[in-house]
Amino acid sequence: MSVAVAQSRPVVRPSVEVRIWPKFEERVTGKDMPFSVEELAIIEQLVTEDDKSVDNLASSKQQRLLVESLYSSWKGPGGPPFLADTNIGVFHTLKAPPLVPDMFLSLGVRVAQDWWQKRHRSYFLREFGKPPEVVIEIVSNREGEEDGSKLLDYAQMGIRYYVIFDPVEELGQGVLRLYELHQGNYVAMKQRWLPAVTWRPAWRLPPSRCR
Repeated sequence: MSVAVAQSRPVVRPSVEVRIWPKFEERVTGKDMPFSVEELAIIEQLVTEDDKSVDNLASSKQQRLLVESLYSSWKGPGGPPFLADTNIGVFHTLKAPPLVPDMFLSLGVRVAQDWWQKRHRSYFLREFGKPPEVVIEIVSNREGEEDGSKLLDYAQMGIRYYVIFDPVEELGQGVLRLYELHQGNYVAMKQRWLPAVTWRPAWRLPPSRCR
């Protein structure tokens, strides 16, 4: 069934400062950016999981499908690394609460082997060196601010693609909306694919940066 997508036009939001993260090729060849002792102490005090997440059966299944389909299509150890997950805190800064998208995809990264360490339990932009490329929010009610504050928050974080999936059209703007970041604001996309999300050999990590 064809789904109408909003016309390509800027989403008017207050001007925000957007951090320009280095390209992956530049990041993996540069120096690591370890947390300072003071920052590690702050991380130890952060709430990275609260065990209070409550969701519905439909949203939970959709989240699993989004992640499992990506990992099931991975070709094996020679393929490019990526991280896809659901309901994981994404920390833009240590001074503010994280955003917790229904699903995100980050290309060219791996989870640390010692993932029980506090700094490895969540997605810290400082730790991974970049924001995720894609965030997907699944609408189940009108309380989630999917087309409200989250448009601004994800833009400020530097998420390139933001997708709103509204299966029962709670927000009345169509089932599927795709946005791409342009100069700090999201612009609605006409196409149904994400051009910059492709598998490239350049994303393979050198051994010193395996996560």
